[in-house]
Amino acid sequence: MDENLLQQQISEWVQDNIELVSAENPVTMHVDRLRGVDLARERIIPTSLEILKALVLEVQCFNDRVKAGLVLPLKAYNKKINTKHPVDLDGLQYQLLSREPPSIYLVSWTSSRKFYRTEEYRCPIDFLPLDDYHDNLYVYYQENRGRIGIQNNWEFAKGIFIEYCPDGVFDY
Repeated sequence: MDENLLQQQISEWVQDNIELVSAENPVTMHVDRLRGVDLARERIIPTSLEILKALVLEVQCFNDRVKAGLVLPLKAYNKKINTKHPVDLDGLQYQLLSREPPSIYLVSWTSSRKFYRTEEYRCPIDFLPLDDYHDNLYVYYQENRGRIGIQNNWEFAKGIFIEYCPDGVFDY
């Protein structure tokens, strides 16, 4: 993957979308929309982490406005929370959802002030190789479904989320 091309594409995406981000409007993009990205199954995780690194570099001047992140969607089978999250890279690779590529996103920090009706389970993950910005990345597994999913007894969406927190992550 050409790092300069990747950084240019991420820069253009952030510049094109930063003004659209609000508490009610996060902005997302599947990473398969980027040119020159290798999303062969065995490359999804390392490629996604490189994309996240480029995104973090780009959003640092917008730290007060947006939170940047990456989500790796996982297979969803259950209509009940089961908390069976991957515990290593092999388990993560096995649970990756093949029909949906990873996504990057920008979310307004003010959206943290609003609560959404959700049913969810979340726990930190610490097995990903995150050398760059490690102290500023919050990595977690999440199962969730919104109000409509609860009413209709739909399956939980599952994923690994990696969010850039410019002021660091509290570790109690």
